[in-house]
Amino acid sequence: MRFIYLTLCLFIFANISAQDISTIAGNGSSGFSGDGGPATAAQLGDPINIITDKSGNLYIADQGNNVIRKVDAAGIITKFAGTGVMGYTGDGGPATAATLYHPGAMAFDNAGNFYFTDRNGDIIRKIDLSGIITTITGNLPNGYSGDGGPLMGARFMGIANIAFDNADNMYLTDFVNHVIRKVNTAGIITTFAGNGVGGFSGDGGPATAASLNSPYSVLFPPNGDILITDAHNNRIRRVDAAGNISTFAGSSTTRGYSGDGGPATSATFSFPTYASMDGAGNIYLVDALNWVIRKIDANGIVSTFAGTGVSGYSGDGGPAIDADLAVLYGIQYDPVNSCVYITQNNPAYVIRKVPVCTGSIITQQPGDVVLCTTGDLTFNIVASNASAYQWQLNDGSGWTDINNNGTYSGAGTAILQVSTASSSMNNFQFRCRLTDACGSKLSEVANLNVTGPVTPSISITGATTLCVGTSANFGAFIQNGGPNPSFQWQKNGINTGTNSASFSDNTLVDGDVITCILTSDAPCSTTMIGNSNSIQVKVTTMVTPTVSITASPNNICANSPVSFTSIVTNGGSSPSYRWFRNDVDMNINTPFFNSMTLADGDVIKCSVTSDIMCVSASTAISNEVTMSVVSQAYPQIVITASANAICRNTPVSFNAITQNGGSNPGYQWLKNGLPVGNNSAVYTDNSITETDILSCILTSNSRCVVSSQATSNELSIILNPDPIVLLDQKPEICEGSSRTLDAGNFNSYLWNDGSTNRSITINTPGAYSVLVTDRNGCTGTGFTSINTVQSSPKAFLPNDTAVCVYGNIDLKPNSPFRNYLWNTGSASFSINVSNAGLYTLRVTDNNGCTGTDTIIVRSKDCLQGFFMPNAFTPNHDGKNDLLRPVLLGNIKQYRFSVYNRWGQLVFETTDLKQGWNGIFNGAIQGTNMFAWSCVYQLGNEVQQFRKGTILLLR
Repeated sequence: MRFIYLTLCLFIFANISAQDISTIAGNGSSGFSGDGGPATAAQLGDPINIITDKSGNLYIADQGNNVIRKVDAAGIITKFAGTGVMGYTGDGGPATAATLYHPGAMAFDNAGNFYFTDRNGDIIRKIDLSGIITTITGNLPNGYSGDGGPLMGARFMGIANIAFDNADNMYLTDFVNHVIRKVNTAGIITTFAGNGVGGFSGDGGPATAASLNSPYSVLFPPNGDILITDAHNNRIRRVDAAGNISTFAGSSTTRGYSGDGGPATSATFSFPTYASMDGAGNIYLVDALNWVIRKIDANGIVSTFAGTGVSGYSGDGGPAIDADLAVLYGIQYDPVNSCVYITQNNPAYVIRKVPVCTGSIITQQPGDVVLCTTGDLTFNIVASNASAYQWQLNDGSGWTDINNNGTYSGAGTAILQVSTASSSMNNFQFRCRLTDACGSKLSEVANLNVTGPVTPSISITGATTLCVGTSANFGAFIQNGGPNPSFQWQKNGINTGTNSASFSDNTLVDGDVITCILTSDAPCSTTMIGNSNSIQVKVTTMVTPTVSITASPNNICANSPVSFTSIVTNGGSSPSYRWFRNDVDMNINTPFFNSMTLADGDVIKCSVTSDIMCVSASTAISNEVTMSVVSQAYPQIVITASANAICRNTPVSFNAITQNGGSNPGYQWLKNGLPVGNNSAVYTDNSITETDILSCILTSNSRCVVSSQATSNELSIILNPDPIVLLDQKPEICEGSSRTLDAGNFNSYLWNDGSTNRSITINTPGAYSVLVTDRNGCTGTGFTSINTVQSSPKAFLPNDTAVCVYGNIDLKPNSPFRNYLWNTGSASFSINVSNAGLYTLRVTDNNGCTGTDTIIVRSKDCLQGFFMPNAFTPNHDGKNDLLRPVLLGNIKQYRFSVYNRWGQLVFETTDLKQGWNGIFNGAIQGTNMFAWSCVYQLGNEVQQFRKGTILLLR
């Protein structure tokens, strides 16, 4: 498993000043190279964690390369465990021959055995003092189990760190399970802190009931407490000897970066992960997402130990707090080398080092010395925590250490004495190198100036011409004034009391004279006093510039040219102008302004800046001219009609609606392009046709129009058609009948008989008319007349008749008609009936007249039975051509069959109307005897079967 650790620690094998940062392993690029050579030239691949042993050797969990690497005291890097091939093999053999799978956390027990996590933090492997590797715990798949039993049976989910207390109890940060597990010296595992639920709770109660959120590190302060970095809670938690938990550092579960210089409990952190502690109880903490290392001293005060808070890789050779850090992982305090190591990953895969030491502090630097011609002198420095001093000289050829001789003494002390210095030593430089616990540091440079006699001098400059009431400034330029010269400015020979290299006065009058006296404290000066030159000033009275503007025309049409002219007083020989339109500077520097684009309400003004020096105000603002601009417009005309659709000969009024027509507009109406009407906004026409097109031309007398004329839209009127009435035009009416005259579907009706209904019913000859009005209000008339009365059909059925009880009869009229309707429902010319009764027929003749007649059909008794001939002659003479029985009666069932002498069926039917024609299989049968049979049923009688023979004669 991969964790976000922040580590910054590196070996330093040279003298570096206190808490300066350097890189001691990794060349910055990701890879795997360099074993057997300097660690700074090697490539690391995803370094995660680091620890040191009692000899000061550094161990790196090089997770990306699946190895653990070692950097010895000489800075040489080698493989400590792993072959570089990802895997999980080699238990029982040398660690250098084993394969590893993303090694992470590492620790030494008190006996010097090496422990580390493998397989992404889910198992723990051990390398003993002889270099043999074994697995001591870890079961896959990962999980959270095994408490109360042996370590080998436990399951974990991402161990972030391993730590041993002084009693050799092992503590494991079970990161994903949000708990701290403890393994006692008997190998039994328990949960030491955390309830397994990620969160923040439980302060003041048992640690096992509290919620942690991604714990990373475990520390053991001298007082017996146990500290846990609680990363996602942005805190450090403390578990006391009684097992109760509290907050040791951090004030909020929300990320932050504050509190330096104050108590750690008031500070904020951003994902604190790995931590390490020195022997004095100082804690060095990876504040991962703030990109810094924080320090909490033994008094609980927090500070930033390394990093600027900006993600990066820079600052080697300078103070750690000025270095940029990025992607920080493990951290380790090394008591052997008195430093803190930090692991940094991407963009630079390196281990960095920050020494932890007490350096010298310089409280007094050596100062410059000025010597007149020759003499003795001393340079001294005051510092604490310095173990040795060495003065150095730069005579122009570079810095060299000073040895005691006839000129110099005290070269190895805090005070350097120089005897009989001469002009040959002019501009020599001196400094002191101090040696301390952190290495060495240099003092500031002190300069020696050996010079001869000098004479002070002073000259002054300033304004010679100014305006009344304005301040005049004067400045002094001196030579040989010494380190602390003094000045006495005079006005007209009277001291002003000003001791400065500059002098200002706003009360000068015309003719005033300014001078200055210099008092020098320069070494080797021949005199202390120097007198300046004098400056006489000319003072001029103030004037006030003015400006006014006029416009050539106003109240204009849009796009008309306008000229503005300025009149200026006290403008000087070459004043500058700024013209404004609606307070917007148009950047025009002329005494006039022309425009053709002004809009109504535009405000024009001008400012003038005078080039006269003495003016009460350099700039004057003119009066404002507000323009009256009439927009150029187009005359517009739209015509409307009183109706869009009319009936024929209906008058229509057309109305003209205008814009920009002026006070006396002119109108010319056009009908189909020809002039009509008069000069009026209204035109009325009662002869409009469907094809007529009306329009109007407007002539405007408005002042600011682009064009004087405009043509309206065109209108055409829909001419609704007159309604057409289609009355029945037949001139006849049937005798005794009536007829309905229907005018059609309209809105209103008026018949000549006064009726207002849609239709009327008539039964007498005469003339009939109707006036209708449709939905458009248009009217139409319909006419018809009836002059003939047609007689109706009568007595057209035959006389009454009778029918056998088992038979039927056809009934039909004596003559044809146009339509028929029998009381049986039939509409045919004839019907076939088998039952006695009264039958009625209603007919319609060709004139449309109807009549009704009846016929009575009675029942009669008739012969019944089965009759069969004994011979037949199928010779197509129309007599006895078909062989069939004669059945009289109400036949319910019938089948007739004929057989030849060989028993073949030559004919069969169930239709009484069919018979055998003497042909079998397409062949005409000759004279011969044939057999027949018949099955039949008459009425309610039982079924009968008859048979016999028949003679076919040819």
